[in-house]
Parts: sequence; structure tokens; C-alpha cells
Amino acid sequence: MTIETLKTNFIEQVKQIRSKETLMRLQEILESSEMMDRTKESLEDIENGNVISLANFDKQNKEWIKTQFMK
Repeated sequence: MTIETLKTNFIEQVKQIRSKETLMRLQEILESSEMMDRTKESLEDIENGNVISLANFDKQNKEWIKTQFMK
């Protein structure tokens, strides 16, 4: 099953929910799960050395700002 199929099926299930409390719990679960996934990805990147220094981040950020707002 593709991710798009999963999303479509999930949306249809959510549409059937009638309880506000259930929807609120579901939202909390989704947010928590997403945060946990992002944390896991970040920790894996750190372990694999896929990081940049703060100085490089600052430099890249300033360059990006120039390209976006100083046209």
C-alpha cells in the first residue's frame, strides 16, 4: 500500500469520527508521533555525522536571506 493510499484511507476514517474528544486525542497522538519520528531522524543524522557547525549554519542562513529578501 502506498503512502498516498494510506493517507486517503486515514482521512476517510477521520471523517467518520463524531466525538470531539476522540479527534483531540487523535491530534495529540499524531503530533507526538511526528515529534518522535523527527527526533529519531535527527539522532540518526547526528550519529552519522550529517551535521553542520553553527558558524556554517549562520553563514548559509545569511546567504539564503540575501537570496530571498535582497532582490
